[in-house]
Amino acid sequence: MVWETVVRLCPPLLRLTGARANPPKFFNLLELFVTPETPEAELARLLKEQDETMQDEIFVGMSRAVRAEYERRAKRIEELRVALRNERDGRMKAEHQNPCNDLRDSGRKSMG
Repeated sequence: MVWETVVRLCPPLLRLTGARANPPKFFNLLELFVTPETPEAELARLLKEQDETMQDEIFVGMSRAVRAEYERRAKRIEELRVALRNERDGRMKAEHQNPCNDLRDSGRKSMG
């Protein structure tokens, strides 16, 4: 929208600077400034949205479009929970497989 306004209002400036009057469709200025959301932050945001949707549903009902979005978020929430659980379990497993623990355990066995 902003780009179209610039193109419409400033064609002479565009010709002077050699700027493109037709930027690529994938151009998105927000992508330059927005950092990716962490899985934990995404999960918290989605849970909040689900809660708000359920509160609205109590008072006004839920349209098919809202229901579809609700179910899409529910599926993503489950994916995030599984991914976070697997990540946590992987960290715990790595901590238990610390080589220093193995050396201590083998020293105890040889002494006893």
